Amino acid sequence: MDWHRVSRGPYSGKTLPEIMFQLQDPDYVLDGLDKAEFNGPLRDEAAELCRRASYVPVDPDVVVFYQVSEGAYSGIAIVPKSSPERDACERSSAAVTDGYFDFTVMRRLAPQDKLATLRLIQAFEYHCLGERMTMAQFFENPKNFSSARSGADSRRAA
Repeated sequence: MDWHRVSRGPYSGKTLPEIMFQLQDPDYVLDGLDKAEFNGPLRDEAAELCRRASYVPVDPDVVVFYQVSEGAYSGIAIVPKSSPERDACERSSAAVTDGYFDFTVMRRLAPQDKLATLRLIQAFEYHCLGERMTMAQFFENPKNFSSARSGADSRRAA
């Protein structure tokens, strides 16, 4: 995808994926979309980037558990569906996704933790991408994303 460049503000000349991943400011994009700060093509690109960020397939045989402690991001657990650890992780997690990451979930679970989304992205990068590619390269490829959630769900843990 050919991304447009931001024309004003602190990130003038940068694309939204560059801002989100290379400059490590995902809230600039997420907040900008929520507050309708983008117009025209940038609004559409921010919406596409956030759509991709809310559904990042990892492996259909795992469950991703999002952990929050005292209103702040405290970690993730990526657990095989068949693992005996799954029940314990579910009881201690604030949210669960089945086979995918949702980078937008921390905005709902820990809204006061301004680094939560960034830390979640960094955890994904470490656990799932390693040295293979950068987050910007990963997000650039639409084949890494499903157009629909096709049976996957996001739910609060009991």
